Amino acid sequence: MFIFSFASFAGLKSERPAKTSETRKYGEGELQFIEGIPFLKLSGNHYEMGVQYGVLLKDKLQKIHGELLPYRDLWLQKLPGDIHERLEKLTDTKIIQQLKGMAEGSGLPYSDLLLGAYFGVLERGGCSSILVKIKNETSYRLIHGRNFDYGKGTGRYPVVIEYNPTHGIKHLVIGTIGSAGLAEGMNEKGITVSENLAPGDLKNSGIQNTSTNIKLREILSSVSSLKGVEMLMEGYASDVGNTFTIGSGFEIEGIIYDLNYDNGQKNYFGKKNWLYATNGFVSEELNRIRDDPRSRIILTYLESGRLNSVDDMIELLSDPGTTFGVNNPSTIHAVVFDAKRMCVFMAFYPKFAAWNFWLKFDWGKDVVTVYKEAEVEKLKNTDTVELTEVHITAAYWNGNLPMRGAEQKNNDPHFWLLIEEWLKEKGGEQLYEFSAKAARELTLRAEGQSDVKVIITKGTIATEHLKGFMFKIVEEDLPKMVPGIPYTIHIDNVSAIYKWIIEKGVTVTRPVDKKVPTAKNTLS
Repeated sequence: MFIFSFASFAGLKSERPAKTSETRKYGEGELQFIEGIPFLKLSGNHYEMGVQYGVLLKDKLQKIHGELLPYRDLWLQKLPGDIHERLEKLTDTKIIQQLKGMAEGSGLPYSDLLLGAYFGVLERGGCSSILVKIKNETSYRLIHGRNFDYGKGTGRYPVVIEYNPTHGIKHLVIGTIGSAGLAEGMNEKGITVSENLAPGDLKNSGIQNTSTNIKLREILSSVSSLKGVEMLMEGYASDVGNTFTIGSGFEIEGIIYDLNYDNGQKNYFGKKNWLYATNGFVSEELNRIRDDPRSRIILTYLESGRLNSVDDMIELLSDPGTTFGVNNPSTIHAVVFDAKRMCVFMAFYPKFAAWNFWLKFDWGKDVVTVYKEAEVEKLKNTDTVELTEVHITAAYWNGNLPMRGAEQKNNDPHFWLLIEEWLKEKGGEQLYEFSAKAARELTLRAEGQSDVKVIITKGTIATEHLKGFMFKIVEEDLPKMVPGIPYTIHIDNVSAIYKWIIEKGVTVTRPVDKKVPTAKNTLS
């Protein structure tokens, strides 16, 4: 049984007791809803634990199954007809037994639960994982920070599971209801794990290896040291790009595996006291430059020495950045493992999870408290704040955006209008929301020339330095636009609330020669 207590620590606000709203039991299994989050405790062989899981969370399993059916149908259209037989051969027999038990307990089809175990292979997402050695007065300890960034509605179904297998190591799994795998986890030997997606998609719809989520579960259930991890990882390959971040709290060491199909690389601490991964590979051989916004934020904290405690890690995991931060609209779990102290800190929410309340689970004492209250206003703003006016500050023709990978890929007569506004409480959806409510057409004008009609497209850009919209010249008006002449932008704002505002000097010029460089604030 989970115990709730009141505790306080020097320098921190007092924690408060976590509230339990419901308790269920079945056989050796127990379910408690702690501050609304399901905490499962399962014991026995894998089939028995599966039945307990299925019975205790039957209502939630049925609900998420109904919501994810469209994904199942889409997958089955693309996958081989014998996909279930193939997956059975790839999946550890103990996990198969658990899935069969879950099917019996919940009434769901075993075949769907088996396919769901490979959800992380079939649907891509994004995450951040950080290992850092923090120094106490006399020694170091390792903490493992993790933001799980995913969509598909799974953020509404977090679960915390303690597995007590008859044969194997007791381990704690944090994941999504219905999955036999994990998003992140820790075992009683101090091993912590998390997985990030990296470049690479499923090749030819051919799943050849066990799910990465299941592989990490195998590590937790059978390994007590990094040497054991390396032995178990020997020869393992992934079907998509991945990184595995693995810490050993008692050894105060860690490793990140780059899994580039069968070309794996190992990354160690070396002379640094930290390792981290976002959605690129870690080794320079596979990824020479890590320059995505989340990497830059994480590196700033690490290199400036700002990560010296669990609270510092929570601050980093809560950082929204200037455009797309470590905490972002797809962050559904935020977790910190302090394995040496057998503690897990965690926050859950369908978006910007690190702004929700944080639970502290002292696993060694079986005690759950609320460690940090929710940032209610920030979470509220993710639903209520919106762009109402945007200032157009610059324009670039197709292929001329000043960023890597922006080369012209087609001859479409489109161009980008960049804006200065950005709401930290929202992600890229703020651009879609604005464009759906504001004027969707504009006119280009030049003295002595015919007007040119332009319409907005679905294209948007949202990087740290560039935010804006793609517009396209309508086909019948393209011949009217004379190359080399700057056209001014005119928009009839159809809404009194949602407005485009064009800054002085921003013009659009159809290139005479597509190789001519773009001038500042002028399309060319």
